[in-house]
Amino acid sequence: MSTVDIQKRVRRWVESRLGAQAMARRERAMRMLEESLELAQSLGVNEEVARRLTLIVYGKPPGNYRQELGGAALTLLACADG
Repeated sequence: MSTVDIQKRVRRWVESRLGAQAMARRERAMRMLEESLELAQSLGVNEEVARRLTLIVYGKPPGNYRQELGGAALTLLACADG
């Protein structure tokens, strides 16, 4: 199954369970942030560290969407190993 096929299946699932509005770019970003924070919390990252990291990230100019997406995907796969 190709990446495009997987993305299409995910889109259909999200829209059928959460509605089409859940696929809006900002909504997806907020859901990704929430899930990332929950993952970090479950792995022992405390709130103070998360707050400091947020200040560091928002203290810099926004990155390129595609480059940041690639970084997030790579990091998720590395995190899933173990």
